[in-house]
Amino acid sequence: MNFSNQVVDNNSNPNFSKENGGETKHQGIEMSLGYDIGAGFAIAGNVTYIPVSEFVGDRLDVGIEDGNRISYSPEVLANLELTYQKGALQTALAVHHSSAQYADSANTKNIPSNAAGGIWGGELDAYTVVDVHAAYDLNKQLKVFGSVKNLTDEKYIAGLRQGIYAGPDRSFEVGAKYQF
Repeated sequence: MNFSNQVVDNNSNPNFSKENGGETKHQGIEMSLGYDIGAGFAIAGNVTYIPVSEFVGDRLDVGIEDGNRISYSPEVLANLELTYQKGALQTALAVHHSSAQYADSANTKNIPSNAAGGIWGGELDAYTVVDVHAAYDLNKQLKVFGSVKNLTDEKYIAGLRQGIYAGPDRSFEVGAKYQF
């Protein structure tokens, strides 16, 4: 997929938050697969592999060089989920992975200690988080559910837009759904 005038985030320029990145090229593949293991268990997964997500041609006025990777475009995104269902009970263990990615169009490696105008760049490390979900149908109308997101309390940087945005800590969610 190619674009002639892609609008991109540009953390490397404190005067702009979005700008015309010019010509870009994207090449990759997506794949998903699911399998019913039996006895109430199933497994499903998907992966997106994008080895090419780059600028074509120099835009040195805004810090973009030919071949630089587009900001916030990891090379690999992957998900894997193991589910179990028995009667009214449904459970799932889910794993989500993102490979390293740049937070600016200049492909800056190190996160600066004092960013101009609060706009930050740098390379975000890869991270993997694990979630657990459960739900139970009490009857045809009422379902209760709960989740633990980021079960292992993985510490990671999710973004560098006008500061450092930490990925969400471990969180607990509970709820109920009533259908009339």
